[in-house]
Amino acid sequence: LPESGTVGFALDYADGRLGASVAFENHPGDLLYAGGMSGLATVGILMAVAVPAYHEYLTRTRLATAFASTSKFRERVARHVAEQGRLPDSETAADWADTIVLGPEIAGAVWQANPPGLRLILTGGSGLTASADLTISPQIENGRLAGWACSSPAVEDTQLPEGCR
Repeated sequence: LPESGTVGFALDYADGRLGASVAFENHPGDLLYAGGMSGLATVGILMAVAVPAYHEYLTRTRLATAFASTSKFRERVARHVAEQGRLPDSETAADWADTIVLGPEIAGAVWQANPPGLRLILTGGSGLTASADLTISPQIENGRLAGWACSSPAVEDTQLPEGCR
């Protein structure tokens, strides 16, 4: 890097696009003349690590937000299982799924009967393919709701929300 001057680095994210910029107080050529190829290599390495990590972070955040938006639905199912010892019938669960508020992460929510679970159709972008889905399945043990399991063919298991891995 140059012996004097300021070097700046910024990552920007907007509208599903990630951008990186490097700013120099001096003329950019000064970086090269001052033996700055190692500085450019360092920036390149940082970008190679930071960009994929940032995309993974965005994916995990979007999936966690989608899972959190189903909390009222999951509470209704849990209450029903606690009172009845079984999952609600498909029609009732489908009606409850219709009350899930769709937002920037969720394009649709559908109850599927076999295997039982809530299928969320996610909006694309930020590390997710268009119409990616997240299935949230109730785990019943001895007539009690033991928890929720999430699955998605579009993402790795390590990116699934912690509350349903």
